[in-house]
Amino acid sequence: IGNLSAGGTGKTPMVEHLVRQLRAAGRNPGVLSRGYGRSSTGYLRVNAKAHSAREVGDEPLQIAAKFPDLPVAVCADRVAGARQLAQEAGIDCLLLDDAFQHRRLHRDMNVVMVDANRPPWNDLREPFSSIRRADLVVVTKLASLGQVPRFRSRIPRPACFTALTPQRLAPFGGGPGIPAAALAQRVCIAFSGLGNNEAFERQLLGMGLQVVKFISFKDHHRY
Repeated sequence: IGNLSAGGTGKTPMVEHLVRQLRAAGRNPGVLSRGYGRSSTGYLRVNAKAHSAREVGDEPLQIAAKFPDLPVAVCADRVAGARQLAQEAGIDCLLLDDAFQHRRLHRDMNVVMVDANRPPWNDLREPFSSIRRADLVVVTKLASLGQVPRFRSRIPRPACFTALTPQRLAPFGGGPGIPAAALAQRVCIAFSGLGNNEAFERQLLGMGLQVVKFISFKDHHRY
């Protein structure tokens, strides 16, 4: 699972979605990530109860916390990391979070994520022509179906299109939270540290929230 742009396209949520789909199909997946910004080095199996985001990276820790029995590991050398995780965890398939550019490792399928708010032909980490290596392109965060023809005309690969639908405001400590429909006209101060903070702010405004102050941090910000 990867992208051509700088981040914020929805790679990690897609990994989590595919974990659920693979398990429902009777498969035994594992997840491997570089562990962006982690303080540790080499290969490390992620333990959500024992590790911090600083040690293993925020996204691998998030995945491990959501799926306590899922084998999750971090390793900058994806080939070595994949080999070790496969040997010690008995997995039958492997999902790689942000590995489109790591071509030393064999892959059966390349899924490239594209943020509809930041088309890859405007914001690239490698030439747009590289999208031809993708088996599937997933365009995320569509504001309307009217955007679909624009992307279909530019993307030379099979593609599908998704939009975000807010469900609820969930408290950090757990609990039922507040349904999205009940947030309209609420006054709030909001913040985020994402690959695309502007899209999150637009989402809040689209829900009818009155955002009196919005604070943007860099992606993977350490609060």
